[in-house]
Amino acid sequence: EKGTPRIKMSKKTAEDVANFIVNEYTTNKLEEISIQWFGGEPLYNVEAIDTIVDILIANKVKFTSSMISNGLLFTPQLCHTAKTKWNLIHIQITLDGTKDVYNKIKNYTNLNSGDNPFETVIANTKYLLSEGIQVSIRLNAELYNIDDLKILIKYLDREIGHPKNFSVYIAMLFENISG
Repeated sequence: EKGTPRIKMSKKTAEDVANFIVNEYTTNKLEEISIQWFGGEPLYNVEAIDTIVDILIANKVKFTSSMISNGLLFTPQLCHTAKTKWNLIHIQITLDGTKDVYNKIKNYTNLNSGDNPFETVIANTKYLLSEGIQVSIRLNAELYNIDDLKILIKYLDREIGHPKNFSVYIAMLFENISG
């Protein structure tokens, strides 16, 4: 995605989306709705999420949400907000390998010296779990990283353990991988 511009949803569009949801909720007399935040990295635009959620809350719309995220931009406070305001019940975080493999693949360019994205994602995973949010770690498998993923699974077992709200699964990136 290097070189691809990040385009944020405008406040007006977020308001329009929220108002559409409110209209559908009330018109169809829905009991509850479920929202999934995804696309690029949803936490690049917390303002849009907050705008939508604020309008839903103001209109007494019952909702839960889930998210697909890289997990890097969470903080302890944002994890709490996700649970208590966004009603986040599940998040999928993708890992491509252990620290060295992950950091090389992600190649984040706007980090401070000494930052370690992999360790930040692991810490943020723990914060999310402590809030009671279900966390699913998706391991992206390709031919080059299968052995590294085996090491990562053992690391996650030692580092995070087996909380009820934690799961790990492997997703093959290309269908022609077998064995």
